[in-house]
Amino acid sequence: MNNRYRLFYRDIELGEVGEEDSDFPNLFGSFHPIAFDNQTLLSDHLQRYIAYSIAADGLMQEGNEDEWDKFAAENEAQFLDLIETDDWHLSDEGRIVGILIPNFCQNSKIVWRWNIGTVPLGTMS
Repeated sequence: MNNRYRLFYRDIELGEVGEEDSDFPNLFGSFHPIAFDNQTLLSDHLQRYIAYSIAADGLMQEGNEDEWDKFAAENEAQFLDLIETDDWHLSDEGRIVGILIPNFCQNSKIVWRWNIGTVPLGTMS
């Protein structure tokens, strides 16, 4: 699989996603972030979520489920606005498709699911 996408939260581009594999309903790939042109409260919040997600993945990869549960219980609530939204999407050559909140992983990896509650959102100008 060589599908390449641009990852967005609303109109904020976060980076490039390269689809590598899938195991329904999850898709897996590489994530290469881009530098933000300017720092805003929202871009800072997104960067904190990415750091949280990577740290949570590290705990899960270590097989430390109790520590992961504790870490998630202490931190996840601050990201509910990002988790409970349809504002995430991937773009590929102008086509826009909704996804559920992605999980960012160690080693520049990412996991996502298509948001089956949405249809392709249209084209990007």
